[in-house]
Amino acid sequence: MMRTTSLIISSRLDQIEPTLEKLAGFYGDLGFDQDSSEHIELALREALANAILHGNKRSGQKKVGIEAALLDRELAIRIFDQGQGFDPAQVPDPRAPENLLKPSGRGILLMKSYMDRVEFHYLPGGGMAVTLGKRLPPRQEEGMKSSERERGGVKILTFEGPLTIGGGDLYLRDTLTEALDQGARKLLIDLSRASKIDSSGIGELVAAYTRVSSRGGKLKLLHLSPKLKDLLTITQLIKVFEIYEDETEAIASFG
Repeated sequence: MMRTTSLIISSRLDQIEPTLEKLAGFYGDLGFDQDSSEHIELALREALANAILHGNKRSGQKKVGIEAALLDRELAIRIFDQGQGFDPAQVPDPRAPENLLKPSGRGILLMKSYMDRVEFHYLPGGGMAVTLGKRLPPRQEEGMKSSERERGGVKILTFEGPLTIGGGDLYLRDTLTEALDQGARKLLIDLSRASKIDSSGIGELVAAYTRVSSRGGKLKLLHLSPKLKDLLTITQLIKVFEIYEDETEAIASFG
């Protein structure tokens, strides 16, 4: 599902707070926890201030545009001004010793620290745009949850509940995608607590295996129930996945 909203505001600092309130109304029900919501607000505040102060120079003749969209489980907010633009690569690092005591220059650093994606680009008609992206947290369906831990450089993900269509399958996808995006490349999926699974759940396991392999990683399965083993045998996927009953042996197999 795709959701969008857009705003045009004047280049005045008193426009920041009401704009933040309107944007919070757009993303407030998407499932972000309090910390993530505060991080989004801080990044938006910095981007709006940059557009007003540094982009448009508070010019009454210039506007700031905001476009927000939810697509593929990412909140993306684009803020653009009508100024001269700048080269982000030339912005001094505020963490450098010579810049630590400067009173300004930390906005872009904070945006990059608190958002999953920050992209700058020039606009054809003049002006600068910044896109701030934040991934939605994995869907937490009723009766479905997961836990994670690391052992020997392997990320072990344990799923509990039904891995079935419209619920657990999507939760599985989101959780594994997040693990990949965080850099995990050795993944062991513990299904000892998966109460049931259907073709959609199996499909997500296959999709996860493909995504991990395409990024140079390995995905293996641990503690399958007899029913799940039967399903993988029927579908011939038993020949695709490496399956283990002993965690220590599974960890050692990653090398």
